[in-house]
Amino acid sequence: MYFRPVGRWGGPNDADLPVCASSDGQVAMFELHGQALSSNMPVALMQRNLEPGGSVCYAAQSFSHVVGADGRLMKCTVALDDPINVVGRVTEDGEFQIDQAAEAIWLDSDETTEPACQACYFRPACQGAHCPLVRIQEHRTPCPPEKLHIKQTLKLLAHAPDTAMAAAAFDAD
Repeated sequence: MYFRPVGRWGGPNDADLPVCASSDGQVAMFELHGQALSSNMPVALMQRNLEPGGSVCYAAQSFSHVVGADGRLMKCTVALDDPINVVGRVTEDGEFQIDQAAEAIWLDSDETTEPACQACYFRPACQGAHCPLVRIQEHRTPCPPEKLHIKQTLKLLAHAPDTAMAAAAFDAD
């Protein structure tokens, strides 16, 4: 099980979506993870997010692209209508033509330049690349929920029935 709060990510009806405030959503997320663990459901993704590179967003990885129906290459599944998301296209021959400058915006993390990231205990897991969309749009480096609520995360995982077995089962799928 992997829970995340619903958010407002853009679009014409975005303001009409009933979503939790950020802090309420985080509280609910941890409560749901706790209930899942109590029911012996694996929460391997939460554990994986603590591992080196485990909290790096797919959009911040050079090998990860979204292919649109029109052949556009994008980085983020949340920002499909945002022009900043388009980093290239697929040619009729099936080749990827990537605009290196456009893609670099998504791949540049702040871990080597951001003082908060350099001194952070969670740096190996997120590498300053938890959400490049937030970094691009809001000009700030967001931290993953597992770091922001590290005590809750560790308590949940410490009480997992068999975290190692859950992780192995997840990896086998």
